[in-house]
Amino acid sequence: MTTGALFEDRHTDARMRQTIPQFARLGALTVAVTAPFATDSTRGRLALAGLALAAVAIAQLVSWRNRVDRLSHDAVFVLLLAYCVLIALAVTVTGDANSPYGLLYVIPTVFTAVFFTGWVRYAIAVAAPLINYAIVGQFLDVAPGDQPIRLCLFLLVAHFGAAVAGTLREALRANTALHSVLEASTGNPLDADLAGIGIDAALSVAGWDAGGVVVTEGDRIAIPAVRGISPELARLYTERPLESAAAVIVRPVIGGGGTAEFEDLAEFVGADHPLVVEGIVSLAALPVAYHGAVIGALLVGHRQHRRLDDRERDRLVRVCEQLGLALGSASAYRQETEVAENLRELNRRKDEFLANISHELRTPAATIKLVAATLRSSADRLDADQLAEMYGTLERRSDHLSELIGDLLDEAVADAGETRLAIGPIDWNDAVRRWAEIVTLQTDREVTLSLPPKPVTGAGDAVKLERVVVNLLSNAAKFSPPETAIELRLSGGANPDGIVEVAVVDHGIGIAADQLDRIFDRFHQVDGGSTRVAGGFGLGLSLARHFVEAHGGTLTVESVPGEGSTFLVRVPRSAASVPRLAG
Repeated sequence: MTTGALFEDRHTDARMRQTIPQFARLGALTVAVTAPFATDSTRGRLALAGLALAAVAIAQLVSWRNRVDRLSHDAVFVLLLAYCVLIALAVTVTGDANSPYGLLYVIPTVFTAVFFTGWVRYAIAVAAPLINYAIVGQFLDVAPGDQPIRLCLFLLVAHFGAAVAGTLREALRANTALHSVLEASTGNPLDADLAGIGIDAALSVAGWDAGGVVVTEGDRIAIPAVRGISPELARLYTERPLESAAAVIVRPVIGGGGTAEFEDLAEFVGADHPLVVEGIVSLAALPVAYHGAVIGALLVGHRQHRRLDDRERDRLVRVCEQLGLALGSASAYRQETEVAENLRELNRRKDEFLANISHELRTPAATIKLVAATLRSSADRLDADQLAEMYGTLERRSDHLSELIGDLLDEAVADAGETRLAIGPIDWNDAVRRWAEIVTLQTDREVTLSLPPKPVTGAGDAVKLERVVVNLLSNAAKFSPPETAIELRLSGGANPDGIVEVAVVDHGIGIAADQLDRIFDRFHQVDGGSTRVAGGFGLGLSLARHFVEAHGGTLTVESVPGEGSTFLVRVPRSAASVPRLAG
């Protein structure tokens, strides 16, 4: 006998099981109390009392230590049959085939109809008249027409109980589905997981065959999860949502917030569409909203011609409400988490920056103070070469200090979005040579040039572009061994409106893959120890990217740890001829 419990959750199923012995005890108590009125025979009264005690004993036996919770469905069914036998014996004891005790057959009939599923729910309704006839008919005169009448009445009672149980099952399934969607919104679930739970809930309460969730991302749509179609098609739709029927169907739903139904999907998308080929005949789409704003749509499909009835629509609307709340809450939670993480990271960088700035500014300032004090106290005892060295140190340290302060000011201006470009003509070939010479003088490292045979000319802010390339070359010198080459490559578009590319290539320590996305962040330094030796605030690359983007270009990097890095600057060959704001 294969049957299922009334409810999927254990708590409700256990309560249903406990109800059976409770009613058995009540029935036995009823027989015991009414025994004096059911028969005039002392022997009969004692027999009825004995049957009542037997019923109570059976009820207590299955209730003892909550054993009823562990009984199989077969055992529960046998107990109900045993109850029917006790009722038949009670009718026999009274000596009246039409004894009122026959009404007690309603109790096991209802319990079977409610507790079991399938054909078993009607088994007691058929078994009760047979048991009654087999036991009562041996001792009393039973009218031939009584049993068919009883059978019909018991079947009617069983059908009523089955209908009530079906309604309860559907209601609880809907509530459980809605609860599962809300429960999934706690924590930080992936949209794919949450969308899958929403689809499962929708298919459970509506009884359709397939479904999907469409989520809007600005002007784009995404399909985080689908159910009821082949894995290949599901993968296609989740990875390339614009190629699905959902892209066309949900746009009016998202825009207008109403429901769209297609009883014959083939008429709308064509018979060769993958969903139609998959066997989806009908499709319905309902809006999913969060705080009044439509953020997506819920789709359900059926493999037969169907339209949503009022009950299905109401249930799906409730699923959409819970799904919208769950998706919106999960998205808000993730955004809050990201903001908090960004704030923590910003605070960490601020602390590093403050520690770094105190070190970087103190070093040249201390050097300048020391040299000045030496010149004041001992200038008359120093020869010309020593004085020249002292003055050179003052000049270098002053330039370094000015450069650091300039980086801070430029970063503040860039952050405010007020960077101005002084656009002028640029001869890129001459500019690249000059920038390479500057770095060679500063770092004592040779820079290998690779220039195109024809001149590359254009327009831009030469001062800021010089800072970009010189910074990249200086970094290449800092983070690569002295014996390795540093390359500076220039290439230009074939027409005046083309792109100028400047590549800086080194063969140094390289950059780890997890650092590439953060290398241009302000105050970020890949290696604190190396950076401390090399100096700087960690603003150079951030400012370099800002200056390049101010020209309408891009600054990217490719790197292999231990083999070196390549920074690529791409800017329009011809820029605007007037200063402009960049922010």
